[in-house]
Amino acid sequence: TGRFEVNITDIKTSMDYQAVRCLAFPEEDEANQQWYDVYSLGDGVYKTEIYAWDYGYETGNYKVQVYLFDANGNSVMIGEIGGIMVQ
Repeated sequence: TGRFEVNITDIKTSMDYQAVRCLAFPEEDEANQQWYDVYSLGDGVYKTEIYAWDYGYETGNYKVQVYLFDANGNSVMIGEIGGIMVQ
């Protein structure tokens, strides 16, 4: 399909965060990083989609790191998940 979804729930932090973003990259090519905006679906649920065209249609295992950003642009990574890109 050339994409996979990332769903984020149950963010637990004392940080007063303003945004949630994901940094994704193929496991075999960590230098090929792309940032993705994450959209709120309400009730503490967030979603984004990772697209193959951003990586030259490279298939395989991907890592997705989830970051929180405060009003000053400071960030903290709160988790990492895996995904599989298929065509």
